[in-house]
Amino acid sequence: MKKKVFSCFLAVAPVLLISSCSKEEDEPSLVGTWVSKAVNNKIFISSVLTFDSSRSLTGEELVVTFNADKTYTGWSLDESDKETGTYFIDGKNLVLYTIGDFDSLKYTLTKDEFTTINEDYQESDSSKYEIETITYKRR
Repeated sequence: MKKKVFSCFLAVAPVLLISSCSKEEDEPSLVGTWVSKAVNNKIFISSVLTFDSSRSLTGEELVVTFNADKTYTGWSLDESDKETGTYFIDGKNLVLYTIGDFDSLKYTLTKDEFTTINEDYQESDSSKYEIETITYKRR
């Protein structure tokens, strides 16, 4: 009798283990509309931090919508600076293409927050290095 109970347990145990495992959470998606909430700018000259400014943004100063078809639209509050194009993800880089131009930004993404990090050496002064970080919340 003990042998039958043990055999039944061995037969049922894998099923219980498989069904008790929770489904892995889906990766966060960039698709949707994002509204800026904070900006940080840093400037380094000859590797020395010379400017550091952080500010919270109120309202929708910068808005970007990423679509499932890999197109995007971004605009400022007054829509004076509107941009449309295509995008793709390359590892930890977000690459944005517009007519005649492209940007490659480092980014982080969670379910409700998206941050871009733009690092730029100035062409006219190679000792000047700027980092702009913009944090967005999902609309």
